[in-house]
Amino acid sequence: MLQKLIRKEDKKVGVLVSGGLDSCAMLWQFLAKGCEPYPLYVQSGFRWEEAELASLRRFLAVAHLEDRLKILSVPMDDLLGDHWGFGKEVVPDDTSDDQEVWLPGRNLFLLSKAAIWCQIARIGHLALGTLAGNPFSDATGEYLEKLESLLADEPALRIRLCQPFARKRKADLLRSFPEVPFNLTFSCIDPVNGRHCGRCNKCAERQSAFREASISDKTEYERQLCPPAGLPSE
Repeated sequence: MLQKLIRKEDKKVGVLVSGGLDSCAMLWQFLAKGCEPYPLYVQSGFRWEEAELASLRRFLAVAHLEDRLKILSVPMDDLLGDHWGFGKEVVPDDTSDDQEVWLPGRNLFLLSKAAIWCQIARIGHLALGTLAGNPFSDATGEYLEKLESLLADEPALRIRLCQPFARKRKADLLRSFPEVPFNLTFSCIDPVNGRHCGRCNKCAERQSAFREASISDKTEYERQLCPPAGLPSE
């Protein structure tokens, strides 16, 4: 799918970004391929968004994409006000199953709003950084094909949804893109003073990826769950 995006007529692509390893690597690859990525960040009011967006802005400044950032709003507190994502319950930690970090309707809302923006901006492709092993049904190719089909019924520009990293794991990205400033990315769902907490499900996933890739993790954590890559376990 990525190859279709580098044709002259398809150089522009909307990119859903969170500021995490996956979406930032995706932005970097589009730039390397000569595309014109337009980062789209969707705000819903979750507890981590302030720190996440601040980190994303720093990353985009390095990539010279800060002027292209578009922030879209999809408030979710009216539906999920009691959800842990709004600070009402305990955040899933490093011992939690991945299913515990599921956000109801997340991709439906993200992709729908971002796709409409792309239609208005006359950008025919929208990319998201889904990785291999994603456990959620709304991140599968089948789900995206159905959503793409629904979007095609709109009397506007047809939007193609793509997942350039659908066959890669997080450690694969770290090894494949050593030039990406991953220390500027953000992957925490319970930040402490704007920093990675080091104990939530997503921090554990991040640390594990660096260890698997045998790459030094320069992330600043409030608490380190495991030794940095290259160091022996205790």
